[in-house]
Amino acid sequence: MNNLIQQQTAFNNRLLLLDVMRAFAVFMMIQGHTIDALLHKSFYDYSSPVFQLWQIGRGLTAPIFLFGSGFAYVIANTRKSVGGRLPGSVILKRVRWIGALFFVGVLMHFPMNAIGAFDQISFERWQIFYHVDVLRLIAVSLLGLLVLFIFTRSLRTLKISATVAAVLIVAVSPIIDNSAWASSLPAFFSGYLTFKTGSYFPLFPFSAYLFAGAASAAWYKSLQNKNALWTVIKRFGMIGATLVVLVQVLSNTVFESSSWVFTGSSPLLFLMRLGIVFLLWSGVGVLMRKVRTLPKIVPIVGQHTLFIYVFHVVILYGSAWAIGLRAIYGKELDFLPVLAVILTLLVICSGLAYALNYMKQRNMKVYKFIPYAGIVLLILVAIF
Repeated sequence: MNNLIQQQTAFNNRLLLLDVMRAFAVFMMIQGHTIDALLHKSFYDYSSPVFQLWQIGRGLTAPIFLFGSGFAYVIANTRKSVGGRLPGSVILKRVRWIGALFFVGVLMHFPMNAIGAFDQISFERWQIFYHVDVLRLIAVSLLGLLVLFIFTRSLRTLKISATVAAVLIVAVSPIIDNSAWASSLPAFFSGYLTFKTGSYFPLFPFSAYLFAGAASAAWYKSLQNKNALWTVIKRFGMIGATLVVLVQVLSNTVFESSSWVFTGSSPLLFLMRLGIVFLLWSGVGVLMRKVRTLPKIVPIVGQHTLFIYVFHVVILYGSAWAIGLRAIYGKELDFLPVLAVILTLLVICSGLAYALNYMKQRNMKVYKFIPYAGIVLLILVAIF
């Protein structure tokens, strides 16, 4: 029997490596969010190598997720393109999906549980609502990537365009983040530009990870041979190692005295994280080349990351319509109860992903309407 990489030869099949990496991101999200929401602060030993490693892992979760989102989006669009162009029906479907993604992000952080409660919301709660979360970041970034896809006629042009976009975003990020004008813009807009508003994931620099994933996918799809995936895996390893070494050298020489080297908007921090993402993709790819089977639940989880993200975040942090574990227990739990919550969430999320995949594989109509039914239900609750 061939190994997992050799089995991945047909360009029209799902990319197994992509699903595995997205499943890995799901694990990182669940454990990271659970520890952040529930673990007592007495366990936060900033001098401990274990805790420092956990912090590094938390910082990598979003880049892994965003890189995979850009990669998957290009793979999906190239399957639907005709003569290098997306049909109008596909474009409308993509726009509708982007809108739904953005709307889900809005609903998850909505500051009230009824439309009639606008006058009861404090200024501070509105400011928190304007903090950009990862779903709204992905939605806006995918819209930009869709525009690139519409106006590019070839994979080569798409690769170059996405690369240029990523480079420009990273280059201007510290300028925008440190500018006075970005913070002085209306809060609903400035949150997409700078960390200073309290946003977790401003477009600058986080959208660059998505465009980097898109450029990588365009390059992969242009390698029309049976060894394309293995070529990408090896190149990712070389690129990742080069970026990590380069950042280490620059941070210890040219920028040794600079205080912004590893701040949120720093190009060096971006390059370090991107380098590690490349190394992780390469490392997992090499591992998959040495094994012949993989538990079916792993790629299934990787195919339902959006649902799992929304589900576990609402369970942990709550929403305007539901109280979360954070509000019930606070950051007061010991390590073992937190570990139990992590394992429970992993089991439940995996089971729900399996159920969704079961419905999808059998073309059950209910599968297609689940996301929209959830949105309609929330709208009805908000109105009445």
